[in-house]
Amino acid sequence: MNNMSNTNKGKGTKGKGIKTLPLLVAIREVSRAAHRWRDASQRQYQVGNYGLARYSSHQKRHFYALKERGIVEGYRQGLLRYVGQSPQGLAVYEYGEGGMACFHSRLHPIGTRSSLVPDHPETLFVTAKHATRHVADAEATLRDLPTTMDGFYSIEITTSTSSYYHEEPVCY
Repeated sequence: MNNMSNTNKGKGTKGKGIKTLPLLVAIREVSRAAHRWRDASQRQYQVGNYGLARYSSHQKRHFYALKERGIVEGYRQGLLRYVGQSPQGLAVYEYGEGGMACFHSRLHPIGTRSSLVPDHPETLFVTAKHATRHVADAEATLRDLPTTMDGFYSIEITTSTSSYYHEEPVCY
């Protein structure tokens, strides 16, 4: 798949203005969406809106699954560099000049050394962006990627309700 193409000729996209995004942009968009749904799920649960919490949690899982597929593909294409694991065990994948941006993932490449990468927050508060790319474009970019996670292993993450938030997200 050409990550720089401007249109998606996939099923059901004709006439809907869906565009294929560069892979890293698509991963970032679905990651931000997953974080927003995670926060929404937690808020709904805390106020007793269990149906909305369940819906938000379903959406969160959907977007995290797309993110994982994108991360696997980005690593395979050499767009992401595995640099180790956060203090909580999440894989840290850097991209860009000087590793100034990164993604966290439950997926670690098999056979790589998992050295500790300090100072990577696990839970981020993701604020709305002024100029939002369409999440539908990111979904269209990532949904047709292979679902196989061969060459990776997954870790289980336990969550707590006592999250810490950061004004400026560093990792997605």
